[in-house]
Amino acid sequence: ATNIRPLRFWNVAKLQLIFIQNWPLIATMENAKDVMVGVLGASGAFAGLLLVFSGFIFAQAASFPSEIDNKVTKKYIKAGRLAIYPFLGFLATTLLSLIWLLHPAPSIYFICVSLFIALVVGTGIYGTVMSYRYL
Repeated sequence: ATNIRPLRFWNVAKLQLIFIQNWPLIATMENAKDVMVGVLGASGAFAGLLLVFSGFIFAQAASFPSEIDNKVTKKYIKAGRLAIYPFLGFLATTLLSLIWLLHPAPSIYFICVSLFIALVVGTGIYGTVMSYRYL
């Protein structure tokens, strides 16, 4: 009889340990709950602010007189619709942080905090460009 062992490409325990030890944003898992509660609240707030901001852009597009070329109005509508991507990203971050609060895992923590940082930077760029060009 031959001993056939299944191949293991990833050892999850070692992978989680690597994330905990080598990722600079994870100081200790003791303060991770505070970080995730902060991410939960901030990502929900950012999602709401994005809806309000895109509403301002849609209102700006609707306020143009009918004599204005449709190309101008379509540019504003397209700019308002672009806000759906960071909005969905912040909703995903909110759900991930809630999942982490229910079932803590370093991999979820890493994904959630990384996604939150990327979305904050991306939303800052989006808000700056849209405010400068469209409002």
